[in-house]
Amino acid sequence: MTYNLNSVIAEAADRAIDPDRLKYPNLFNTREISSEEINRHQALYGAGVKTIEHPYQFIGRLAASVNKIIPIDDPKYIPVTGQYRVVPKSKLKTAGWFHEKGFSRSAVTTVEPDMWLDTTTGELITKKVARESGIRIPMVKSISERMLDTTCRIQQCAPSEREFVTYVLKMRNRRGGLVVDLDTVVALWISHKYPEMRSTDKSRKRRRLAAILEKRRIMVNSQTLASDLQVLGNPTKQEIIEESARVFDVLKPKAKPVVSSRRTFSG
Repeated sequence: MTYNLNSVIAEAADRAIDPDRLKYPNLFNTREISSEEINRHQALYGAGVKTIEHPYQFIGRLAASVNKIIPIDDPKYIPVTGQYRVVPKSKLKTAGWFHEKGFSRSAVTTVEPDMWLDTTTGELITKKVARESGIRIPMVKSISERMLDTTCRIQQCAPSEREFVTYVLKMRNRRGGLVVDLDTVVALWISHKYPEMRSTDKSRKRRRLAAILEKRRIMVNSQTLASDLQVLGNPTKQEIIEESARVFDVLKPKAKPVVSSRRTFSG
């Protein structure tokens, strides 16, 4: 008589009694998730969602003080490691940075982060992971590096353009734009630099100055600067109001010419 081993094992398994199944039957229930539940979950926890409902808001009196809506903060990334990157000598030369005697072979370096900590999940994210996952991490430059980039942009302008471009950059606010609109910035410059210019010539001058900003790619539009020239921060309402007064710090009012009041008499 021959036995089929698989059938014997299956029959023995049917007759066996699992004490965990008797004591905890809910652990062995199989449940299928419907497509409607999946869509509802994706709508609540999608990438573009800023708030979610609290999962325990309907428990009773104890949950009365719990916020019904929970805000989802954007992930914050803190650099934890980096590598030194050598600044090209051509860039230093353009910015007017010259080596002292005896230090011609020394290199100017800057630190570039290559790994960040996600403060929301606690994950360590490298450049490769960020690129593959579509994570956009803002690359914050140091003050010295931004000053070097700004100086290079000014030095690349023609000598006759540098004073005006420097003036426009002094009008930057901490929100990526200008303290006043571009038309006002140009009009103030013309009134300050060319006070005797006729009104018919001012329109041509405005077009020339606007062409300089477009040619040197200083502005993206009438209010937003190029990305490498933006100064970004988180100013308070009081600081935003105070930024408007920078116009008077950049363009000092000119003193009126003194007119002699003496008169000559002939007699």
